[in-house]
Amino acid sequence: MYCQAGCEPQGVLDAIELPKRALLPTSRSRRHGPAQRNRSVLAENTARKDGSQVDFKEHDERFRADITDEVIQELAKQLAVPTSSLEQLHVGWCEERDAWTFPEQDGQGNVVGIIRRSRDGTQQATEGSQPGLYVPDGFERGLGPVLVVEGASDTVAATAIQLVAVGRPSAKGGVAHLVELLQDDAREVLVVGEMDATQDGQWPGRDGAQYVARQLAGRLRQQVSWALQPRGVKGVRAWLNQEVRDAS
Repeated sequence: MYCQAGCEPQGVLDAIELPKRALLPTSRSRRHGPAQRNRSVLAENTARKDGSQVDFKEHDERFRADITDEVIQELAKQLAVPTSSLEQLHVGWCEERDAWTFPEQDGQGNVVGIIRRSRDGTQQATEGSQPGLYVPDGFERGLGPVLVVEGASDTVAATAIQLVAVGRPSAKGGVAHLVELLQDDAREVLVVGEMDATQDGQWPGRDGAQYVARQLAGRLRQQVSWALQPRGVKGVRAWLNQEVRDAS
């Protein structure tokens, strides 16, 4: 494997969410092709260390049933967003871990993972989770353009101001799921990056947005633009909070 931009092989594999062994052909992959191999990778990523499978849909439904008005209002206050936007993203509550839960979906709407958010803001993936998308209720009905933002909280913030948004799991993550979600979608697509430039010249938010836009443009065969936050704020939620503060 050789990358014209100078990326290490592992970096390329991480970006397209494949393990290193995917580079090595097997008798199974020769018979069935890459689509079958991708499905086997998905099955492995949704398994616990002991080999048992995780039913994330069942967990998600239980967490959503366990959340109370008081708990969801606490998160809404912490993020400075309306509770209705959190409900659109199916936020739940994990009593055992004292944490809010956000389901992650594949491009067909299947729950493939769950992220837990603690009260101190730290996040952790549930064991066996595969990185997926944050897709709010009503996503398919909005007029567009579709904003591809980074993370659950930015998805919630964009939804709060009536924008059509889907969240990717990381700066460069979720491309395969996004292609599946948007392949029959006629709306324009805009990938939004974070203002997170570092003093040593690294800019993962910008570079990730450019990467995802290029990948989507090539695979969807349409123009896909990218942009950064206005006013120098890091993400959509920070921009919304600043706009609200200025207005008040």
